[in-house]
Amino acid sequence: MLLQQGYMFTSLISHEKLIEERKADYYLALNKAQSSWKTKSEDIFPWLVYFLEIVKSQANNALALIESESIENLLSEKQLALWQWIQNRNEAEFARKDAVKALGFAQRTIEASIKKLVELKRLEKIGQGRATRYRMRQ
Repeated sequence: MLLQQGYMFTSLISHEKLIEERKADYYLALNKAQSSWKTKSEDIFPWLVYFLEIVKSQANNALALIESESIENLLSEKQLALWQWIQNRNEAEFARKDAVKALGFAQRTIEASIKKLVELKRLEKIGQGRATRYRMRQ
């Protein structure tokens, strides 16, 4: 649900893994919340605090990962191939068709990979439409 609502960091850091690492805290918060279930003083606050701490931790970990110099562990195999191709080029700018020709990947794969690198603030978009070019951000 977080991803559907635009919290893109959820695709970088596993929510489930963070919960697994704090499983005892999860059950403690759940038990506290359930102890007042179906009463006039129902209180989900302990579980809600736990859940929001997980989301905060997930966001902080994703931010640290994005801000680090190394993004290789955030990329798929083809995205990484594109990133390495970009870094090894002599020319500063390139068009999608240059990447398609050089790497032999489908145009949609290149477009998706470029989009990911733009989202990670590693590439900068120059221009619009068919004349769009890209370059590494400084």
